[in-house]
Amino acid sequence: EKTNSNIDTTIIYKGEKIDYYLDTEETYLNKNASVSNLETELKSGLIHVDWQKNLLKAYEKYDEIPIVVSNTSEPMEGKSLSFDLVEKKGTINKGKTKYNDSYYHGHEIFRHGNEVFYVNNSMYTSCDHENPHYYLWSNKMKMVPNNKIIARPLRLHIYDFPVFWLPFAVLPN
Repeated sequence: EKTNSNIDTTIIYKGEKIDYYLDTEETYLNKNASVSNLETELKSGLIHVDWQKNLLKAYEKYDEIPIVVSNTSEPMEGKSLSFDLVEKKGTINKGKTKYNDSYYHGHEIFRHGNEVFYVNNSMYTSCDHENPHYYLWSNKMKMVPNNKIIARPLRLHIYDFPVFWLPFAVLPN
């Protein structure tokens, strides 16, 4: 959108079917859809962009789940995604990603800037199974890549059974 002066980067989008509604300034990208800028690409079965609100939403469709691929971090996937194109803040619902040979799962993952992630109802594990044998669980987790993880509370689960609890934890990352 060349007339949208709030967005500070070039956005390239594609899909097998593209519906653009001039009256509401909305774009729907269907099947093998993607939206990208210089450093990040979002792929999904359905992507909706509201150009008036500068809001992008992606949903699972055609067996294609939303996945974000970045030059600076591991891919992150989830059931749905919303992202503010101006504020550069987003939320991934039921998201998961891999980082430093570990796996993070979360009911909601919020990105603040390029470097800080907030995860609600999170699991952290080095087990690569879909249902991990062991994991650390937390209501709220803040992840600062290459620095630390702050969690409260923190519970160790083995086969979904809680075996250890801490009210607060700061872990090296």
